Amino acid sequence: MRYVLVMLGSLVGLVIVAYLLLYLLISVGCIYPANYAEQKINEAYDTILHADKVTAEMIPALCNYVIFSEKGEEIGGNLPEQYEQIAWNVAKYGTASGKYFYKVISRENEYVVLQYRLTPQYHSAFLREHFIGPQNVMSIMAVIGAIAIIIIPSICFGKRIKKQMQPVLDAIDQIKNQNLEYETSGSGIKEFDDCLSAIDDMRDALRESLEKQWKTEQEKNQQMSALAHDIKTPLTIVRGNAELLSETELTTEQKNNITYVLNGTTQIQSYVQQLIDVTKSWNCSDVTYTTVMLEDFFTDIKEQALGWQKSITRK
Repeated sequence: MRYVLVMLGSLVGLVIVAYLLLYLLISVGCIYPANYAEQKINEAYDTILHADKVTAEMIPALCNYVIFSEKGEEIGGNLPEQYEQIAWNVAKYGTASGKYFYKVISRENEYVVLQYRLTPQYHSAFLREHFIGPQNVMSIMAVIGAIAIIIIPSICFGKRIKKQMQPVLDAIDQIKNQNLEYETSGSGIKEFDDCLSAIDDMRDALRESLEKQWKTEQEKNQQMSALAHDIKTPLTIVRGNAELLSETELTTEQKNNITYVLNGTTQIQSYVQQLIDVTKSWNCSDVTYTTVMLEDFFTDIKEQALGWQKSITRK
């Protein structure tokens, strides 16, 4: 609404300034008013009507004239040839067309036809001849002023709206950077403040959701850590008994079985320890990777497969 009022006020001000400028130029005599020629014709009417002979000195400024006989023959004047027929039609029938106005003074045995325009004119004859009319100049200035009024306030309001929209952009950046503890500030525009309020509600909902998810993950990790510790106890018992059995007199097959048990428990203990470390650190990137020989890798898989095959066969 403020933008609309500024635009309307500026346009009204432009019109007022244009009219005041035109009035000032007319007052100081730089420009003749639109009806100047008509006024001068009325002042010179009686002089022309009763003169013994019409001369150029009697013709008012800003007027062209032509003198016709009763039969339509041109007797004198300075009216351009292309307008003579129109002037005669005005003298004889009272009809005219075009951008010019005509005044007929009927004298004894002749007609004096004056041609003039109802538009502002320059006082200087040089400007009237070589420059566009004051009315056109004012129109061009009005168009330029209107364009300036549209562009300049639009740029100013655009900058102001961008500044007032900054709190909204800051709030979005804070959420993007996962900072949910920031404090929002008002923008001064109702629509932007409504948007900030909606962002605050979204932030609170997101924070509650993340806190709930964090608590759920924490409980899950605690349960996994407790379970991993619980697995370590019976696994340690199995490994310890397997080691004790390996110290007794066993057959070759029994020794191989004990080896499978010890290797399996070692692998399980490694997995359990990694699980405990991950649940404590909450960061799976802590897991380290090592380079192994491909031959050793397949040998290890083969041994595990043989142990698994024997256990299945016995079942």
